[in-house]
Amino acid sequence: MVAICYVDTAMSSSQQQKYSDGSVYIGQWSTDGQKHGRGRLVYSNKTEYSGQFECGLHSGSGVLVLPDTSNKYAVAATFSY
Repeated sequence: MVAICYVDTAMSSSQQQKYSDGSVYIGQWSTDGQKHGRGRLVYSNKTEYSGQFECGLHSGSGVLVLPDTSNKYAVAATFSY
């Protein structure tokens, strides 16, 4: 499966989007409104992903931080969709 999105380098400024489920994304966007480029996504359960996005998905290098009541666990990895 190949994801298709349209990228305009002029649209690379960072913007914030709050979602109805409580998640918040701060980062770059593709021309067609998908997360694309560098960004940070904080899910409603407090899981955080900071890194590369491509066509709305985690892609490339990034860090996933998993919340825990007593500790935080971080996973640095290369993601691909």
